[in-house]
Amino acid sequence: MKTKYKQFGMNSVIILFVIMRTTYFNMFALCFAFLAYTISFSQPGKDGARTADWGATPVVFNTYTFLTANATAGVVSLTVDNNAMTGGAFGATALGSGDLILIVQMQGANINTSNTSDYGSITNYNNCGLYEYCCVSGVTGGNTINLTVPLTNNYTSAGRVQIVRVPRITNLRVRANRSITAPAWNGQTGGIIALEVNDTFRMDDATTSIIDANSIGFRGGALDNTSSSSGSGIFTMFRSTAIAEGARKGESIAGNDTDYDALNGRYGRGAPANGGGGGNSHNGGGGGGANGGVVGSYTGLGNPSTTTAAWANAWNLESAGFATSSSSGGGRGGYTFSSSNQDALVTGTSNAAWGGNSRHNTGGRGGRPLDYSSGRAFMAGGGGAGCANNSAGGAGGRGGGMVFVLHYGTFNANPGLIRANGANGASTTGGHNDAPGGGGGGGTIIFNTTSAVPNNYTLQANGGQGGNQLITNNEAEGPGGGGGGGYIAISAGSPTRTTDGGINGTTTSSSLTEFIPNGSTAGGVGTNNATITVAFNYTPIDKPDAGPDLAFCNTTFLQAAPIDPFMIGEWSYISGPVGTFTIDDVNDPNSDFTSTETIATYFLEWTTTNNLCQQLTDTIELTIDCILL
Repeated sequence: MKTKYKQFGMNSVIILFVIMRTTYFNMFALCFAFLAYTISFSQPGKDGARTADWGATPVVFNTYTFLTANATAGVVSLTVDNNAMTGGAFGATALGSGDLILIVQMQGANINTSNTSDYGSITNYNNCGLYEYCCVSGVTGGNTINLTVPLTNNYTSAGRVQIVRVPRITNLRVRANRSITAPAWNGQTGGIIALEVNDTFRMDDATTSIIDANSIGFRGGALDNTSSSSGSGIFTMFRSTAIAEGARKGESIAGNDTDYDALNGRYGRGAPANGGGGGNSHNGGGGGGANGGVVGSYTGLGNPSTTTAAWANAWNLESAGFATSSSSGGGRGGYTFSSSNQDALVTGTSNAAWGGNSRHNTGGRGGRPLDYSSGRAFMAGGGGAGCANNSAGGAGGRGGGMVFVLHYGTFNANPGLIRANGANGASTTGGHNDAPGGGGGGGTIIFNTTSAVPNNYTLQANGGQGGNQLITNNEAEGPGGGGGGGYIAISAGSPTRTTDGGINGTTTSSSLTEFIPNGSTAGGVGTNNATITVAFNYTPIDKPDAGPDLAFCNTTFLQAAPIDPFMIGEWSYISGPVGTFTIDDVNDPNSDFTSTETIATYFLEWTTTNNLCQQLTDTIELTIDCILL
């Protein structure tokens, strides 16, 4: 006889009425076994209800640490920088049994490092973008986190793997004029909001109740002020170690400045993975960062604006038909320095008539859209910096951050806003006679829920706008490219989802009033219609199968159904004399079970626990009758 039940993190009392099967030698004895036991398992929701009501200052719910040693699939412990993970809105309670963590590898992808237009193309994602939830069984010392279920992925610590402590909330409410956020990515941790809500998910206002991951993703290229002189000619390189040759690239899944230095240089227009390229000397605009979109539709040149129809003439002087071209990913930075008032609808780029640096087409390339097809998740790339030498340029904008939500209950009917937009590229300052930065890419929102996301929710992961040049004389430099759109995936529902590319920057130079984009292009649209299907909690078909009831003598082969990688199983006694499992392996669904009794009845329980510490059980009856045999 079997009894199956399901629980989702509640204290449950299970009453089993079991009629034992009779043997040939005790048919007269019809036994009734009354078994009552309690399973207390309150991990989902263990942190109680939470209301975002800390005044106008955004509240941080998560805390963070990072791996200090590689972790391979199958291990049940992690070596981290600090396993206390205290702080945020949850006070000083250290990480412990039943807590939930999210593991995400942020970087570590390999890219092409050739000095060609292929620079920055992704040759291997490695473990970058892999992520999973894990329930904590406890901690050891100050640097070890122990897990209830083995890891399903490999993680490389050099790829900056962060561990996010996820609050286990019963009911969440975000009041009007309140927001939940996260610290910005600092090169090792941050940039991620992760929530688990067991029951009611409530937001109170369409525009002011916010889960806010805007501009906390990968960093934009920092501003330098050491461009080569305008008379140094044309710099066409895609990567360089020479600071005078171009501006810094935006951070990406391939790494940061230090990583780029080891990959032939942090400077120049080539786009490293989803980071925007820096504008080349002299004074090219920065390229936009990226995240979502169609991998096969990338050119790095962005999307030329024809808001004014005559602009098509200028674009097509650059390349025949370019005005109608399009690209996924980030937008391109604008042309290099010019000092003469010419007609851009007639006189094309790299023409000495423009004066200055002849208005070359060597702005930063736009970052690349990333491949989400294997279930990975990524942080948005930062925009590239504008090339500067007069202390007037603009840095690249940060990418949007990441939002992960697990929700097992219902939604309140009120509207709300969840956003992970990229930052705008910085515009020029002071005398404005330098180039601005590219916009950051739109971030990532993964809303994993058992209920449909309400139609009155708005989810945004838009790219940032390219920086503007705000000069008022005949001098002109390239504006910044717009950031590419981000990535949004939900389980069900029809909320408003936008992953628009950021618009290109413009110049206010009096010499280019007829063509204010001056070579800068908009970012491409991201991915706003993805579906998340990662198993994060039990459903009825997940109920464990302990196998058939069995009659045997001495030893029998237990036949529980296999379990998937999200789970671990364990055999335990409910009743019966002492017996042994094969090599005491109570975690093997197909363990042998041995008894020295000649007549006995056992009830065994097969319990499966998933990576969220949710448990289900199935019971089997074993009858031993060696006398009959």
